[in-house]
Amino acid sequence: MQQFLHPILEPRGIHLLCAGRIAKIAKLYADTAITVTRGRQGADAANLLSLLKLKVRQGDLVVVTADGPSENAAMTALQSYFEKHL
Repeated sequence: MQQFLHPILEPRGIHLLCAGRIAKIAKLYADTAITVTRGRQGADAANLLSLLKLKVRQGDLVVVTADGPSENAAMTALQSYFEKHL
């Protein structure tokens, strides 16, 4: 299992477009369980609505976790996306 912490800098937080892109990346690694957690609430990264229900805003700290055969590749792709866009 791997994880990284990321502070959200995007003024709109994780909005619809970002959630869609995160879900699209997560779906590429279907053999790996990927979650995004804000506080005590977690979401399946491959589920757009689940991500939006987290209501991640600017200034929030999220934890992204991957567990499975493709966790290294998934974490590399997601960490890159978060650093560039969130």
